Amino acid sequence: MIDVNNHEFLGYLEQMPKSLSQLVGNHPLFAAIDPTDIDWALRAVRELHHAPADILYTSGKQADMVFVVLHGGMQIEYPVEGETRGQVATLLVAPALLGECQVLSGQPWSGTGVALTELQALGFGRDSWLELLQRNHEIARRLYLELAGRFLLAIETWRHQPELGPDGLIARYLCAVAAVLERAGVANPNVVELGQLAIACATGLSRETVNRTLRNWHRRGLVTVLKNKVEVKRVAKLELIAGEDWQDLIKSYWTISK
Repeated sequence: MIDVNNHEFLGYLEQMPKSLSQLVGNHPLFAAIDPTDIDWALRAVRELHHAPADILYTSGKQADMVFVVLHGGMQIEYPVEGETRGQVATLLVAPALLGECQVLSGQPWSGTGVALTELQALGFGRDSWLELLQRNHEIARRLYLELAGRFLLAIETWRHQPELGPDGLIARYLCAVAAVLERAGVANPNVVELGQLAIACATGLSRETVNRTLRNWHRRGLVTVLKNKVEVKRVAKLELIAGEDWQDLIKSYWTISK
């Protein structure tokens, strides 16, 4: 996982080229492959563009596409049975990859993917994904290393799950969303355009609890509560409430660099 505060990650965004083929070539999965394979990949896939709040896929529906996220951020939610939206399990920011396990095993989506920012991605169907791996062994090697790294990361994340009260859960989520907005190049990233009901759903809390917490923070000058948005005013203070591990909510794969 790339630390979203380090220079390598910021450089990925600052040097992001305008050409789609160059952008794909800069993604860690494709960084070492022949340009002809990149050209093939662009012909074999769907280029996807999503606006904030767009749903990329829905929990329980059949997974039919591997997403290679080139730019932007999203969140993965785990709703209760019968619902589409639910509590946020993780936030992803480019460069990222998701869906390969569900697509290859023919499984439905276990969660719902929702765009947080303008998001650009490539969508591979099962056949084109397998052909990509057959065409280029370097991609298969990188993918294997990535999956091994993810497995170990998942174990460590599970072992060190933070125990937070309502204040901590809300602060953790707001800090993480603001960080993703900043990394995606959004203007005014400290203005989180989410209503209280959306924050309640994302954190697994009641709307009343979220309202009470935000009003308290508003009085203390930590945030400004606006219609369907929250502006974070004192970032450092909110990060203290969120706890030292709040950045663990954000994932930016790649776990390997070579």
